[in-house]
Amino acid sequence: TIGGTTWLGRGCDEGVCGARKISFDGKTFVDVKIEATSEVRAVTFAAKSHRGFVVADHTADGRLSIYVSAPSSPVFSKTKMLDLDAREYGPVTATVDDEGVLRVGACRYEGDACLLFAFREGKLESKRRLDATHALALVGKRGMWLTAGGLAVETADGGASWSFVAFPGDREDLECNV
Repeated sequence: TIGGTTWLGRGCDEGVCGARKISFDGKTFVDVKIEATSEVRAVTFAAKSHRGFVVADHTADGRLSIYVSAPSSPVFSKTKMLDLDAREYGPVTATVDDEGVLRVGACRYEGDACLLFAFREGKLESKRRLDATHALALVGKRGMWLTAGGLAVETADGGASWSFVAFPGDREDLECNV
């Protein structure tokens, strides 16, 4: 649940996708309409604009893409904002900050690197490579990046700058939340 919007559902398993539902009022759930062959990797919502964002694999073309809904709509349409080879990327994280900037972190399976994208009004604002990445988590403008060497790095400005910090948690369960 983000900004009063709740998403229920799971991804796909060998091409079979489970039911996905969304509620904008916390009471009534309706079916999400997104390409059936899309395996959902990350979901986030913009509280001010009431738009939803889904990062998913489009299994027909093997691409990792961003799907966007109209305000308070359960219908998600594929955009051209992101186009990555889904087979090369594992964990994905997504968030929208108070200014409406969508941030997506996509971590490669091989090469220990993540790409951090920022989109404003559907246009790429910035792209940054985070080397030696073990894990990445984002919420709003805040984020944490764990390096493969065990160092923790934090941002409070959407990834424009990063600072080393202590990390007492479990490296396998990195999660940022509000």
